[in-house]
Amino acid sequence: MFRRFGTLIKPLAALVLFCAAPTACLMGSPDPQENVEADTDEASSALLGPGSPCSSHCLCELGTACKANDSGQKVCTTLVDFSPPQPGPLCAASCQCPNPTSCVFSGSYGTCQPPTTPCTSHCDCGVRKICSSGSCVADFGPYPECRCNKHCPSGKSCNSGVCM
Repeated sequence: MFRRFGTLIKPLAALVLFCAAPTACLMGSPDPQENVEADTDEASSALLGPGSPCSSHCLCELGTACKANDSGQKVCTTLVDFSPPQPGPLCAASCQCPNPTSCVFSGSYGTCQPPTTPCTSHCDCGVRKICSSGSCVADFGPYPECRCNKHCPSGKSCNSGVCM
């Protein structure tokens, strides 16, 4: 009887000792394997600030865009617009805007704007909602890059959900 009890106690004791370490049993403590590529933009769930390497606008925080620098490397770059002040921070893509707003362009860059109410087309609702009976209702994705030309930078048009 004690032999069977002893085989149960040893694993339990090991678990208790393991959990006695301050960070070993804390909820949300990162698995060492999860951060192997912490310097890559795919591994990070936080948006990247100015100067950070990137591969798309969606990885950069609002007010920045993923652009090639002088050496050709793509980095998040602060957006600058020399026209009259915009009503909010500039965006380079709708994925940077908080839900339910979408990036509406007035030139090379846009601002995050809420859906138009009542709506007459999907374009009035942005890229995260669709127009149904005059109201913008949830669209559960996948979300297109654009629904109409106003969701694209100047000189580009929306073609099948992609700014070209």
